[in-house]
Amino acid sequence: MATRTLEHFRAEHNVWRKDLAEELGVSEEALERLELTGEVPTDIAQKLTENYSLPEDYFTADVDMVRAERAASLRKDPKKPLLYFAGVSFVWLLIIGAIQYAVRLPLRIANTLDYASVPVFSYIEDLCLVVITVFSGIYLGSYLLKKSNFRGSIADFEFLYPYLPSVAIGWTSALVSLFFNNLTPADLSVDIFNTGAFAATLAVTLLSAVLQVLFLTFFLNAAAHAEGAQKQKQLKILCTVALASQILSYIFMMIRGGFFTAEPIVWVSRILSLLLLLSTLYGICFGAKRMPNLKAVWFTVLPIAAMVLPTLFSILRDVLAI
Repeated sequence: MATRTLEHFRAEHNVWRKDLAEELGVSEEALERLELTGEVPTDIAQKLTENYSLPEDYFTADVDMVRAERAASLRKDPKKPLLYFAGVSFVWLLIIGAIQYAVRLPLRIANTLDYASVPVFSYIEDLCLVVITVFSGIYLGSYLLKKSNFRGSIADFEFLYPYLPSVAIGWTSALVSLFFNNLTPADLSVDIFNTGAFAATLAVTLLSAVLQVLFLTFFLNAAAHAEGAQKQKQLKILCTVALASQILSYIFMMIRGGFFTAEPIVWVSRILSLLLLLSTLYGICFGAKRMPNLKAVWFTVLPIAAMVLPTLFSILRDVLAI
């Protein structure tokens, strides 16, 4: 149990050691020794609580518990959780999108200035995007824990938040790309002179944005509630949808002939990415319950590997191609 010391008292009340020593009638050396040991003699504690109108348990109360109670009083449960999570998801995705755009900006400038042939620009961008992706999920989890009384499994899924929305809409872009070439939310081809393509691009972009917010909203809502059969059922349904959409995305890519290419290293990279994502989603849906001892693997190791390894493999592929 952590309790307040004389050093804590001085810091909270902005009192110099010399002034406090004079007030207590002891030497500075003696006061310093008390601060180092953390000891607060009964007579000193009584004198300070009376002089500064402090609670009687000021020097005996558990500081960590007091801080926890204070933090809990600042948190509250949203009256409409779904709307709350929708707002948080929208703002979070908007901020992450803006940061990712800012990270890509230097490479676009280099492209304009004909410096894009220097591979290091692309490698730095890829690595920065991975770092942003990983840490943004950690921030979202900590923000939700700090601002609300929801606990549940929010922190468990912090490494999954960044890419869960994108896999949920993978089938949309894949399905549309069957009819419109180069038309995906990740790499849109906007031609304002082609009215049909422009309208389709805009519609897919808006649909993708809505689906991202909706999927992450329902996932956060399910993760926020206490453990129970209902929560597990909701999470299993959501993760199964993401799992199915990812498989469909790659099936549509194969139908178009864009999965396997003349370069074996390219489709090996894509297969690696697919396997990692499928393993991650399978772990969330079923693995965590069937093999709880591997919880860290399902919720942390695999999600990070699914984001990091394909990027490193892509960089290795480019290096070997030089």
